[in-house]
Amino acid sequence: MRTLRLDGDLRAAVAFNTSYAEGNSNYHFDRYDKALERFIALNHGHFDGAIRDGEAALGGWTLIPAAGALLVAALTLMGIRPRLNEYR
Repeated sequence: MRTLRLDGDLRAAVAFNTSYAEGNSNYHFDRYDKALERFIALNHGHFDGAIRDGEAALGGWTLIPAAGALLVAALTLMGIRPRLNEYR
């Protein structure tokens, strides 16, 4: 493109830079862009599959933090109650 412009052929330089004809600038960029879209779709598919597998593996673990919090609260009350009875 620069060579065409320096040679004074502005029309050919612009055509090279904007044309989708094989061998021109936009043709190669379009091929690169389509390959990149396929690459992103492939990785996105693998990522979604990994998320599904992870969620399935951790399915029952969502109740454990809630049960742990209840247990901590109950044990705390059981520990504090005798101290509070000393002040009655």
